[in-house]
Amino acid sequence: MHRVAQGGRSQVGLSSESTMPSARGLRRISRFVLAIVAAVGFLVLPAQPAPASSCSALLVVGVRGSGEAYEAKTAGMGPEVFAAYSQIAPRVHGTQPYGLPYPAVPVLPLSQLGSAYWQSLSYGDHMLYQYVSQEVTACPYQRIALIGYSQGAHVIGDTLKNLTAGQRALIAQILLFGDPRFNPAISGIDRGDYNPSLQGVFGARTIASLWYSKMRDYCALHDPVCNYSTANIAGCISRCAHYQYVTSGKAAFAGALAGNAIAALPSLGPSSPNTRDFRCFGLSGVERLSCSVRVLESVFVVASPACGHGRNPRVAAGPARGSTVRGPGAGAGAVPPS
Repeated sequence: MHRVAQGGRSQVGLSSESTMPSARGLRRISRFVLAIVAAVGFLVLPAQPAPASSCSALLVVGVRGSGEAYEAKTAGMGPEVFAAYSQIAPRVHGTQPYGLPYPAVPVLPLSQLGSAYWQSLSYGDHMLYQYVSQEVTACPYQRIALIGYSQGAHVIGDTLKNLTAGQRALIAQILLFGDPRFNPAISGIDRGDYNPSLQGVFGARTIASLWYSKMRDYCALHDPVCNYSTANIAGCISRCAHYQYVTSGKAAFAGALAGNAIAALPSLGPSSPNTRDFRCFGLSGVERLSCSVRVLESVFVVASPACGHGRNPRVAAGPARGSTVRGPGAGAGAVPPS
């Protein structure tokens, strides 16, 4: 939890002779606090899951790569994931995006590829699992697509093994790009012009066969993150394949295939935008929502509002509906991703 520095607010001490406010005074304080909280659209207590009427037909959860900025223009997903999402959305009516607000710490310079990376990964694993769990509970007729690039692909791959049968049933598609734990031996999910003798920089991941029909793991030739070798690392000095998933068209191509596959699935049930919650009106973009969080976080433990469903983009509302999970955010500037 981010907190304001001690010097940023006045300190009020209570002596042993201080008296507690009267009941009337407490009621006034309570009304004042609740008025502030309602004005910015957040609740002090965790919000209850939204009704099915506010759910999407498809929720695309994007997990960005190392050092990528969490910003509105890519729906908090990063360029690679957003390129894939942009092909899914027009193919599946009622699609909404959500960028997972985990740290996604940079790994360049390589001196940062240590405990900070694994801590960021741990935050991402926990936040993604919590978000999927709460979405499945709140929206039983909503399908979910998971898309991750680099560190984000690592997060998704780690989280899959923890999902329950009920949660797995609502996962429609999984797309990974530049996965640090790419396994070249799984022909059922592997895609790209990768070298089949090289695995990810952190070793090969085992994937349960139950995912094969809905998962695709893309690795580009000479990408040192998913096809690790000293030669591929050296090749990144001039033109690194790890950064070419957008310009090569691989991300968009993968998104188009995934969108077509999801569009062919039968509808699970009702879904429609939430137009009844007053907190949804006049709220948009990363800056305004994150500003509201920063204002209250110095005083309260807050949860994001439940009105994210049915808005476009559904981004930067923070953690999952009803969750108090908060990891440190990414830095303001974009750093070359891992």
